[in-house]
Amino acid sequence: MITVAVRVHPGASRGAVALVGDGSLDVRVQARALEGRANEAVVEALAERLGLRRREVRIVAGMRARQKRVEVDLASHAELARRLGAADLGSAADGVGADVGAGAPTAESADARKSGEHTDVRHSGDARLRSGGAG
Repeated sequence: MITVAVRVHPGASRGAVALVGDGSLDVRVQARALEGRANEAVVEALAERLGLRRREVRIVAGMRARQKRVEVDLASHAELARRLGAADLGSAADGVGADVGAGAPTAESADARKSGEHTDVRHSGDARLRSGGAG
């Protein structure tokens, strides 16, 4: 089980989960921060994106804040990054400092630019949510 820092953006126009370079997550949910709806949406979005059950994702701190600490039933931060589709992490396998996530150049993104395609890893693995252009 790992604990991850999460920055939540309630009321977003579309849902997204992004791995930030420092090992934290940036989660955008459409639900507003009213009566715990955004928290429920965060748990649901993370569980779906990581291929886990909702009970395997728990908010442990920050229930009324945008900065949260979330426990996820995964073995390591490297597993978290792998499930989010991040490229080679280097030192980020420990959850500490790496240029991974939205905007970080990777061999895959360079190939995608050459072919004119781009897949935004911040979105769910569901093909309906993959973008055809820059994020």
